[in-house]
Amino acid sequence: MRSRGLALATLFVLLPLACDDNTTPYYPDGGGGNDDSKVPKPDSTCPLTLAAASAQSVNLDANLATELAVRLTDCKNTPQSAQVAWAISGDGGGSTLAASATTTDGSGFAKVKLTAGTKAATFKVVASYQTLTPVEFSVNVKLLPFGKLVVQMSYAGKRPLTEFNAMLLPNQACASLDPFALPTAQMQAPPVSQVTAQPQFNDVPIGTYVVAVVAKEGSEISAFGCVGEVKVEAAQTTTVQVPLLDLPVVFNGTYLLDNQFDLTSALPPSFANTVKILYELYDDHELYNDSNGKGNDQYGLDPAAFLLDFVYRQFCRWECASGQDFSSCSQTNHAQGDIKALYMQSFQSWAPCEPYFPTLCGALDLPIGVGPTGAPSYVYTWLNDQVQKQIENLVPKIIQNLGQLFSDLSSAFTKLHIKSKMTTVDVGLHNTPGTFEHILETMVITVHDLSGVASTKEFKLADAGVSNLSYTGLATTKDDKLQIPKHSFQLEFGKLAVYIYKNVLLKALGYTSTGQMFQSWVNCTQVGTWINQQIALLPAATATSFCNLGLQAAGDWVEGEIQKSISTGAKFELTTGSCEAGLPLGPKRLALKLVNGQWTGVITDGPFTGPFTGTFTGQRQ
Repeated sequence: MRSRGLALATLFVLLPLACDDNTTPYYPDGGGGNDDSKVPKPDSTCPLTLAAASAQSVNLDANLATELAVRLTDCKNTPQSAQVAWAISGDGGGSTLAASATTTDGSGFAKVKLTAGTKAATFKVVASYQTLTPVEFSVNVKLLPFGKLVVQMSYAGKRPLTEFNAMLLPNQACASLDPFALPTAQMQAPPVSQVTAQPQFNDVPIGTYVVAVVAKEGSEISAFGCVGEVKVEAAQTTTVQVPLLDLPVVFNGTYLLDNQFDLTSALPPSFANTVKILYELYDDHELYNDSNGKGNDQYGLDPAAFLLDFVYRQFCRWECASGQDFSSCSQTNHAQGDIKALYMQSFQSWAPCEPYFPTLCGALDLPIGVGPTGAPSYVYTWLNDQVQKQIENLVPKIIQNLGQLFSDLSSAFTKLHIKSKMTTVDVGLHNTPGTFEHILETMVITVHDLSGVASTKEFKLADAGVSNLSYTGLATTKDDKLQIPKHSFQLEFGKLAVYIYKNVLLKALGYTSTGQMFQSWVNCTQVGTWINQQIALLPAATATSFCNLGLQAAGDWVEGEIQKSISTGAKFELTTGSCEAGLPLGPKRLALKLVNGQWTGVITDGPFTGPFTGTFTGQRQ
């Protein structure tokens, strides 16, 4: 009886537990609330289990998120209500959990949000509940394969840049890049029109790049910026500062220059005297009436008066001392072929020395009637008028046109027009000096014939016997302008004057000598007849011969005086020179045209110094 009673008592105690399958045991500090009376209590006969409810191996891209989950159940797979703790174990590279603990839901699941950081990382996320074996999630965060790049530009130059093109190039040294022949860009941003704009590159593969910016002025590449070793990281925005620098204009090659120099105040006195010689043929400057500035018919007008002066000298030698002939005394008293003194006094007042005909000087002063103004007319005034009419009948307005002809010679030097050749070697490339050679080649003058018709003549300076026409030195650039340093030439004006007179002016008129030109103007046969009619004792043939001799003597005198200037060799120094490159430019900002060229210079001839200025243009060959 005793054994049977013990068994029944034990059964009575255990039966309620075994029959109540829905009763959950409670135990302190394990429940889902603050009331420990509701916390499940350990039941050694039905232990709890914490298990992973999501993949335990997690691969996650940087900055992205995923959800981790575990489930808490008992031995009968009954969901348990409780708080599960979450923690990152190891270096998460900036990865974060949304919470350090989460409560299981009605199905026993506890979940947490994991957000990956910006760095690659391998770590664990541990879920734990009291003394249960923790659940570990192995997490591998990998970087995204793309990033973003923003370009900020700056420009301190003065060019009106209108277009900016930013590009990503393979990483290399910026110094090795040619802005005009860049390698193929890996990415190129849309062009922008303002330097303050910020070109952007999206979805840039991670890596290291060169950021290059090409800026244009119209259609010309004018500025360039380059920054190397730019690293683009995954899922990050990289900002790079790119300063833009002006690309230099390069002056390289041979340029034909057209130079115009104003030497009005710079001609040496010796040369100015040479020009004056020719003016004597027409200017009448010594025969003007001082009161009204007009020519005085009494003394004759050039060129007839000039020529007749030499004719008269053949048979009437005045102002000569005893033992002199005209060729010696004329250098003092008639150096410019002027006969004002002769006309201002009576021919009869002169005491001729070694005359051919002692009475001829007085005969020239014989009155033969009344002139156009009512004043008495003399042989010399009448003869001058006849010669003047002959010359004017030959070519209308010959006096004015003759003046223009010899003015051409003066203008050829006061407005000196020279064509030259300048060769430069990479001047301005990398903002460094380069060599230049400047060679004076030809001279251009405008010539009017005796009819007033203008033509342009060009001749080689070397043909005129001028030497020392080249100079070699170093040139630089500044603000896109070519800077030509001081250089000089020995410009022999006397040789040029003689050459121009004989080979250009006379040739333009169809003559080979000055004497031949004078003899074509005056019909000496008629002159000899006129003189014979007025001075009977002088045979016409003799007077004709004197006339021809006088004209030839006048021509020889003019050429002789010009020839005296042959030694005029002034130093022609260009002290400064500058010019700009005309648009459009050639490849790699090569100057094809030279514009706005400016010269300053000085001419030195012994003690004489005269400043001058000039302009020029150029065209690359």
